[in-house]
Amino acid sequence: HAPHHHFRRCVERYRGNLGVRRFRCWDQFLCMVFAQLTYRESLRDIEACLGAVPDRLYHMGIRSKVSRSTLADANENRDWRIYADFAQVLILEVHFILDNSSVHKHDAVNEWLAANKRVHFHFVPTSASWLNLIERFFGELTQRQLKRLAVHSVEQLIAAIMAYIENRNRSPKPFVWTASVQHILDKVGKAKETLGALH
Repeated sequence: HAPHHHFRRCVERYRGNLGVRRFRCWDQFLCMVFAQLTYRESLRDIEACLGAVPDRLYHMGIRSKVSRSTLADANENRDWRIYADFAQVLILEVHFILDNSSVHKHDAVNEWLAANKRVHFHFVPTSASWLNLIERFFGELTQRQLKRLAVHSVEQLIAAIMAYIENRNRSPKPFVWTASVQHILDKVGKAKETLGALH
């Protein structure tokens, strides 16, 4: 979640709420984050979407009515540095999960990483492809959560998938490769024989 005390400091630094009674900087930030995450394309679009669920605005943290003119005024008059500084807080550390390509370990990349301490690279095991990991995860999701699941809407399906992911992330266990190289090569050889016999 967003560290609210850091946001308050950014607002105070640039006096963002000075003279503001309603639609404070935090309200503006939440509206613009909502717009970004839901792919809203205009202030009218943002106003219509947020206006469709007025009872939920309070629970989202938006404490005042959202209108197109209010958003336009805030976007025009508020100091953009409030949000630029807060963005720096949110991206203090960036983690990338990459394959083991030698390009990612080039001297120039390592020098750049040394100069940018906030960026961290993590590598999947050697010879493990993304596709294998993704297929394995979806296989597990299907077996353990979805196989006997009865849902009546897309929302219920999404909720079930998210519940599984949240539960799995509480005590994550890595996928461990257990087959020996020889076992895999034997299977590949057998598959070649079978396919050769079919042609």
